[in-house]
Amino acid sequence: MADEALAVLADRYKGGAINNTRVAIRKVRGTRCGYEIFFDLEVITLGENYDREPITTCVVKWQTDGTSAVAVAASKERWATSAEVFRQALRTSVTDDGIRASPFGNEGSEVRAVPLQAARTAFFVIYLAEGDDEAKRTEAAIKVFKRAVEARLGRSLIVPVALNGVNHLWLIELPG
Repeated sequence: MADEALAVLADRYKGGAINNTRVAIRKVRGTRCGYEIFFDLEVITLGENYDREPITTCVVKWQTDGTSAVAVAASKERWATSAEVFRQALRTSVTDDGIRASPFGNEGSEVRAVPLQAARTAFFVIYLAEGDDEAKRTEAAIKVFKRAVEARLGRSLIVPVALNGVNHLWLIELPG
């Protein structure tokens, strides 16, 4: 069994460019996991080849203070204003209905997870959906909640886990 599991992540654009590079701590024996450390790559020229083209490599510049322009911009971009209602609901439900869980078994650190249904209920309490009647407002809220979960999963801001046959979520807080 591995003592740790790391993931190198980045936002990739269709043209091949990358941005928002970071290392995610997925599992660490005996300590906290679920956070990310941002880094930038600095291109260094080592010399030239026989066609006088540069030979390059990259050096990792860790952003451990959490104040780099890339990290700050990424942090703001990752939780858009429209998603703050979802984030608030998830934080509230984790506080009110969350449980301590070890999704990686005894090998990983402990997290505070909340049943998906409790997060959904907390979201419905604070989300003001528009519609002509209660059924349309409920349908709209269900769609918005589903999109919010999918978008946050896609950006690695929340993590799903099944505990005792029940779907749970936990929130990954960014540094800074």
